[in-house]
Amino acid sequence: MRRGEVLARWGDPDRVEMAFSATKSVLALVAGIAFDDGLLRLDEPVCESVELPQFADEHGRRITWRQLLDQTSQWEGELWGKPTGVDAQSVREGTESAGGPPGEGWAYNDVRVNLTALALTVLVRRPLPEVLRTRVMEPIGASGSWS
Repeated sequence: MRRGEVLARWGDPDRVEMAFSATKSVLALVAGIAFDDGLLRLDEPVCESVELPQFADEHGRRITWRQLLDQTSQWEGELWGKPTGVDAQSVREGTESAGGPPGEGWAYNDVRVNLTALALTVLVRRPLPEVLRTRVMEPIGASGSWS
């Protein structure tokens, strides 16, 4: 809908649908909100605005928000019991050099995406779904049934 007019219609709006790979888009929205609110500076090391052990070692201290968000952090480690190596897509595609310096290679890596979500949660000091609900979904008139 746009301005109260139906532009297109498909599917069943009352049926729950899984939205895989939407995480990165949602994180980008929350990061944009944090940027607009003055909390996030893209080229600042993440460790300067959040205190997490994943950004405490030499490599982690060099990772910027931009690198975390564009998936070029090259962060290696384990988060919630899952090591970065469990997502082997980037290794198969040859898009990154494992353990290389931040910014040197790109990798689609779900563990690093989860690290981005954790860092943003610490930065905004609120659950990300709450930020999305109050700052995006409610203002656009989205239903309250999403999760």
